[in-house]
Formats: sequence, structure tokens, C-alpha cells
Amino acid sequence: MVPGQPPIIITMALALAAFELARKQVIVRRLQGAETLGSVNTIVSDKTGTMTENTMTVDRLVLGDGSVQIRDQIVAEQVSLWNGFLAKALSAIPEITNNPTDLAVIKGAQDMQIPREIGLGRLVQQAGFASGKFYRSLEYGNNNDKWLYLAGSPEFILAHSTREESGGKVRDLGERGREQILALVRRLASEGRRITAYAYRTSPVTGEKPEELIFIGCAVFNDPIRPEVKNAIEEMNNAGVRTIMVTGDNPATAAFVARSVGLYVANVVTGPEINKLSDQELIDVLHNTQVFARTTPEGKLRLVMALKQGQQVVAVTGDGINDAPALHTADIGIAMGIKGTDVAKEAADLILTDDNFAHLPVAIVIGRKAYDNFRKGITYYLSAKAALLTIFVIPLLAGMPFPFAPIQIIATELLMDLASSTIFVSEVAEPDVMQRKPQYKVKFLSGETGRLILRNMLGLTISILVAYFCSFSFGYDETSAQTAAFATWLLGHVLLALTVKQTHTPLFQQGILANRFGAGWLVGMIALVWIMTMLPDIHPKLNTTFLEPVQWVLVIGGAILASGWIEALKMIRYHAPV
Repeated sequence: MVPGQPPIIITMALALAAFELARKQVIVRRLQGAETLGSVNTIVSDKTGTMTENTMTVDRLVLGDGSVQIRDQIVAEQVSLWNGFLAKALSAIPEITNNPTDLAVIKGAQDMQIPREIGLGRLVQQAGFASGKFYRSLEYGNNNDKWLYLAGSPEFILAHSTREESGGKVRDLGERGREQILALVRRLASEGRRITAYAYRTSPVTGEKPEELIFIGCAVFNDPIRPEVKNAIEEMNNAGVRTIMVTGDNPATAAFVARSVGLYVANVVTGPEINKLSDQELIDVLHNTQVFARTTPEGKLRLVMALKQGQQVVAVTGDGINDAPALHTADIGIAMGIKGTDVAKEAADLILTDDNFAHLPVAIVIGRKAYDNFRKGITYYLSAKAALLTIFVIPLLAGMPFPFAPIQIIATELLMDLASSTIFVSEVAEPDVMQRKPQYKVKFLSGETGRLILRNMLGLTISILVAYFCSFSFGYDETSAQTAAFATWLLGHVLLALTVKQTHTPLFQQGILANRFGAGWLVGMIALVWIMTMLPDIHPKLNTTFLEPVQWVLVIGGAILASGWIEALKMIRYHAPV
């Protein structure tokens, strides 16, 4: 009676889920991640490369004089403006980078055959983004000369710029010029474009923040939204899974993308605003906010912790080194396979091999199916164990021989273990798997589980005992009665498995051959019952004998009725009006 099979059922269900996820571009690094997918009710997602295609191109510039240069519309006189901007911007980009905006600027410079600016000397220091700031600075040195180049959010760069350079001329920026540029930035951001500002100064920074910068301009990037993301978010919303977008982009850009993919955008909360909120205030804000912009890695981690404090089961997507704490803290971390760093992948439970958010609904279906299957498999296994215990205890109390011979007990354990392992772990998902709310992981041995065990074992126990006791009452010997009981068990336990492998869909609606392992087991059990009763050479090996017609009625009728009443209830509910 020691239940040794549940760990095997769980491991097999999760392993098969991992194989299935791999075919859907989701690599499972930890098996527990496949299980947790079934309980996730909140996804904290990046924007760039996850909801967008991550195919950034620089399609226009906002220069310091307030002009907007559209790449497809430039004339010969404007080529020098593009060349001058890109040459300066290249100096604000490390030689080795995986940042998509950096790569887009580099590609744009290569297309126009612009080399990096020479004569800056060696790179002395690099600081910024990795420290959770809204800018990155590269300091160069050559003898006594120093140059500092910056890339970052337009708001920050403009706030610390006093002059601007366009067309090779440096002029005072002024408050009016600064507001004019910011207005252009806000308009372009409201169209869903990503914008990065660039600036420089000819002396090193002495304080904590760079001041008196020379504004070069803004690169405006076009990164198309993945067309399949909107449907994916809608599917998950119907399944009770809420999506929250967290990005370092401009709030207007974030809001445009969020609306385009179907997120509810009542308001956009920024990183600085998050920093001002207490933990409880942040939990309250999360109830009605789905878009967070200008967010640092520390802010993302705090959002994840607040969601978990609010009793949410959280999945987080991330790609950078600084995303590792959030990925590790979440109930399930999902790293990007293309742009993700090794540190992010090590901290994650799953990896999206193509960085595509649209794979998440499929992954949730597979996770929920695995969770359902091993719970149903374990419930069935414990139901069969309870039935076995009962059919041995009752004859014992009645002073009668046990219903199974020792060799039959061994065969029973072997066949039951194999049936529970193969039939349930290979079962397809329930039809309503994405129309119901997430199933939270709770204590398995609950009152509900006990009720299901009692329901499952009741018919099987009665059928076996009826076949056993009636065989004695009809005057048959012990071996004949044990054969009848054993045959009822062999047929009944497989029919029970076929009945309970789907919670709501009737077996005949689904198709008796829908589960090939279940159909195979049923055929195998029918063959075994025929062999052990009809072939005299087998009788001494399994302690069986021939059965009389009345016993066959008890065996076949009992095996069908043992779980048939459950199937009848399912059919009534299935055809009942909603």
C-alpha cells in the first residue's frame, strides 16, 4: 500500500511537457518551471524584442536645431547632417555591444559608410545603464585631452545640455529650443517610436552627474510590433493571466505599444514614481496599472516582489544581466534566447529561443495540461490503492480468503503502475484549459481530492466484491472466485482510467482511441483476461481457471458499471444547457 508511483507520474508528466515545450521554441531549464506555468496569473514582460520584432532601424533624426530628418526623404544637402550625427553617435557606443538601439545605429552608419571618429584616444571609463541610470557615458583620454560621450533618455540628456551641435556648428540650446525638441520627442514617442538622445562634452565629469553637455540629437527608431502578440495577450487574458509591460522606454512609446497589443492603458507609471511609493501603495497601483515605463532593473525587481506579496503567481521575461534578480525572484523566470545574456539564462527557468512573446499562451496550455495530468494520474493511482485495500479488508473481516492470489497481487501492482504512468501523462489537454482561471498550487491531499478518490474507488470496489462473493454463493471454488475478481479488476481499472483521464468530456465524445496508450492498455487487458481464463497452461502460473457464463456477466458487467456511472454523469453535464 506504500504509494511509490506518484514521483514517477509527476516526473514523466513534466518531462513530456518539457519535450513538447521545446518543439514550441520554449526550452525548460528546470522541470518545476513546466509545472508552475499552469498556475501563473501574471506575466511581467519586456517590450523590445518580446512584444516587438527587435528589428530596429534609424528612420529619422531630431537634431539640435529642432529639425526632423526623415531617412527616406533626405536630399543631397542633408546627407552631411546624417553623417555628422551618426559619426558622433558612434562614439557613444561601446565597440562590443548587444543593445538593439546601439546595433541599429551601427548598422545605419555602416550603410552610409561612416567610420568611428578617430583621435579620441583610448576608452578610460564606461558607466551608466548597468548602474540603473537613464544614460550611459563613455570617457576617452588622449594625453591631456578628455572627451565624454553620452547616450540616454532625451529628457535626461536635454536637461543636462546647455548647447547643441548641428551642421558642424555649436550654438546655445536655450530653454525654448529644449522644449521644442522635447515636444517633437513626445509626438514621435506617441507614434510608438523608440528614441535615444546623444550628447558629448570635451572635459571629464567632476560631479555625480554630467553637466554642460553639447546636444548632438536624437535617433528615432522604428521597431515593428509582432502581429501575433495581440492575440496572445487576448488568449491569456481569457485564461485569467494578466500581462504587465515593463520597459525603459519613453512613457508615450510604451503607451502606444501597449494599446496596439491590447493592454489596458489607464495610466503609465514611471520608474521615478515607483521609487516614491511604499510597498503597500505599489501593490495598490498594480491592481489597475499594466504599463510601466522608464523603469530600472531595481524597479522591475520591486514590481515582481510587490506582485508576489499580493498573492500573485508571477512569470517574468528578461534578457539582461540586471534582469537576473527579477528572473530569480519570480515564480518562473523566462529568458530570451537570442538577445538574452548568459547570466539571465542561468537565472531563468525557461528560455524563449526566438524571444517571441506569442509562444507564452501555448506554453501555458502545456503547463496546465502537465499539471492537470499528474494530478489526475495521482488521484487515479490513490483511488486504485484505496480500492485494493478495501477489497482485502472486507473479506478479512468476513473471515473469507483474500480475493487475489499472491502472484495476482504482483501483477496488479505492475499493471496499475504502468497504466497510471502512461495513460495520464500522455493525455491531451482539457478542452477548456484556456477558458478557466489559473489553478493555484495547493495542498494535494485536500477534501476535494478525498472526494474524488472515494468516487473513483466506489464502483470498482463494489464490482470486484460482487464478482468475488457471488462466485462463492454460486458454489464455485476459491480459485474460480479469485479469477472472477482478478478479471474484474483487470478490465475495471483500465476503464476507470479511461473515464477519469478527462474531467468533463465524455469518453465516447472524445473517442475511445483518442489516447493511444489507453486504447492499447484496454486491448492488452482484454487479451490478458482471455489468455488467463481460456488457456489451461497459463492457469497454474497465474492461479486462474475457466469462468462460467454467469461469472462472465458479473465480470464484464461489473467492469463497465464500475466507472460507467461516472461516465453517465459526465454525459448528462456535457449535454446540459449552459
